[in-house]
Amino acid sequence: MIGGVLAQPDTASATGDTGCTEITTQAHLNKIRLNPAGAFCLGNDIDLTRAGFAVPLPEFTGSLDGRGFSIRNLKSKSLFDSVAVSGKISNLHVLNAKFLRIGGSAVGILTGRNAGTIENVHVSGHIESKAAAVGGIAGINSGKILRSSSAAFILIDAPLFSSAGGIAGSNSGHINRSYATGHVRGASPFSFVGGLVGRMTSGIIGRSYAIGTVTALWNDSSLGGLVGVFDDGWIIESYATGQVDNRGANGQVGGLVGVSSGTIQSSYAAGLLKNPLGQTGGLVGADVWGSHSSSFYDEITTGATFNAGGGGLTTKEMKKRRYSGFRPKVWGLTYRVTYPYLKVAPLDFEAALATIVWKDRIYTFIPIDQFEALNYIDQPQFAGFASAAAVYTMIAHAIGVTRDLPFLIQVKIDKNFWNDATQTATFTGPVTKHASLGPDTQIEGDNLIDALTVGTPAVVRGPQSPSSPSLEHHMLMTSFTKENGVITAMLANDPSTGKQIKIDPVTGRVIDPETPLLTAWRMTHFRKLVLK
Repeated sequence: MIGGVLAQPDTASATGDTGCTEITTQAHLNKIRLNPAGAFCLGNDIDLTRAGFAVPLPEFTGSLDGRGFSIRNLKSKSLFDSVAVSGKISNLHVLNAKFLRIGGSAVGILTGRNAGTIENVHVSGHIESKAAAVGGIAGINSGKILRSSSAAFILIDAPLFSSAGGIAGSNSGHINRSYATGHVRGASPFSFVGGLVGRMTSGIIGRSYAIGTVTALWNDSSLGGLVGVFDDGWIIESYATGQVDNRGANGQVGGLVGVSSGTIQSSYAAGLLKNPLGQTGGLVGADVWGSHSSSFYDEITTGATFNAGGGGLTTKEMKKRRYSGFRPKVWGLTYRVTYPYLKVAPLDFEAALATIVWKDRIYTFIPIDQFEALNYIDQPQFAGFASAAAVYTMIAHAIGVTRDLPFLIQVKIDKNFWNDATQTATFTGPVTKHASLGPDTQIEGDNLIDALTVGTPAVVRGPQSPSSPSLEHHMLMTSFTKENGVITAMLANDPSTGKQIKIDPVTGRVIDPETPLLTAWRMTHFRKLVLK
């Protein structure tokens, strides 16, 4: 016992009843290189800020179960050089990774190359690389990436024909029920840049989406909201709503795919397209013997007047139609309120249910965790009271992405909205030039539903419990789901869990996910968000 804390050994703890070697320290994690075929599991979060962890770990052929814990502050290189066919990594968060000026052939936060199985893995951070293939999770994927996500910023500045994507730079494997929210940027000529995958040579993307901005800075690049270049394979039941911006000449830009030779089915695109000196298509920028069926794009929000594949619809039509080829068991749509959303995908965040269109611009509100230290400038002592400030930060981030305002994209909870010393939250600062909040209104009848129906998100509040009426918790309400004319759930971004949650429209109580923090909470009031 050292200072009241049980001292940790320098070697990984012995295999227990779970059949895995438990990892609880940076030193333990380093020991994986001595037995890359072993079975490992995390016992707690691990911070790699302290020097001494050598990356990357060698080719991994064993299994690593993160048990929902995180590895934080990874620096310089991918966690694993590669994951072999027999390798499996699951239930892991790799947060706040930072790679600057990194080279090599393939770079991803989790691994350079994946031939195995990556499942329920979530990454965030910042990558600037000269590698040929760069992705948020894997540089090159020939295996399976399932139920995973990336919130990483990616900048690739490599030789000609490099590829960058939110999940994988290059893909010939299977990506299913996964999503990316980060900005992906190509800074070299002839680059292939996509919100989810840079270049897809074969394989399948299914029930996945990307909402981050995709940008190319040089000439002759191919950009897509989901995939930059699609050589072969299948894209099925997927969508992209992020802005695609080509700042060079002679490039191809598509809302879903930049250049397509593959098969696209039951998918759509809605993000703004910018390509003044190249070829632009609402769904596909340039088609090379590709096949497209039951796929659409929003003519209004994309601004596209041409398409190499798929059909164009207005925003109202996108939110009113049950599309041919969109299976009701897979896709949901709240009439006049939402774009089609993937109702069967077990994702922790369904972006189409947190997306609104205001004055022909798309805004997507991403959950923020009020207890996550990375969301603050200074470590707060009273984060438990900062729910309203976290909601205001969600609003600022969404506006920043849509209007390309870096100072709002990067703003922290305590920059403008939270005073930890006085434990007060205020909607103030630069965001007020772009949005305001309406009067505090008691929820009665359908007044909140009416606001959501016309595309107005709302800040909702209510007491944590009847016994503590003065202690209130806030969320950002974005939309609702409806089946057979009956409202089944209201959707909100909850700061206490950092997740999108479902609320019972009758009782005002949380129904999914079940969490002790919100057992007694009930929403009672709301304030409309007014975008300017």
